[in-house]
Amino acid sequence: MPQIRLEYSDDLQPLPDLRTVFSQIHAALHETAGAAMANSKSRATAVEAYIGDGDAANAFVHLGIALMEGRSTEVKARASDRCLEILELAFEPASDGRNLQITVDITDLERATYRKLPHGTIPTPAPTPTPEG
Repeated sequence: MPQIRLEYSDDLQPLPDLRTVFSQIHAALHETAGAAMANSKSRATAVEAYIGDGDAANAFVHLGIALMEGRSTEVKARASDRCLEILELAFEPASDGRNLQITVDITDLERATYRKLPHGTIPTPAPTPTPEG
C-alpha cells in the first residue's frame, strides 16, 4: 500500500539509478514495516529548488512515505532510519561539494478515507514486525 514520493533538487549530479533506489526502499519497507512490495507505488520528481539562504551549493532529497495506518511509531521510525541509510548511500556521489540535506517522513493513510480501485484490493492490516525478527 505504500505511496512513495521522492523529491530532489533538479541540479543534483550524478543521480543514482532511481529504479534501484526504489527497489531497495520497497524491500526495506517490507522488512521493517510489513509493507507488501507488490503494492508499493513510487514516483520521483526533480524540483527546481530554493533552499535556505539561496546558496547554489544547497540541495535536498526528500522521501515521503504514506503507509496504511496501524503501525507503531517504533516500526515507522525503524523504516524511516533504514530508508535514510539507503538515500545517504545512493546520493553520496551527488553530495560532493554540496550542502545536501536528506529527509524522510512517514505518515499514515487512514483506512476510513483511503480508496483504491479495483475495489476490495486494500489489504487487511499487516502484523507489526517485532524488533527480534
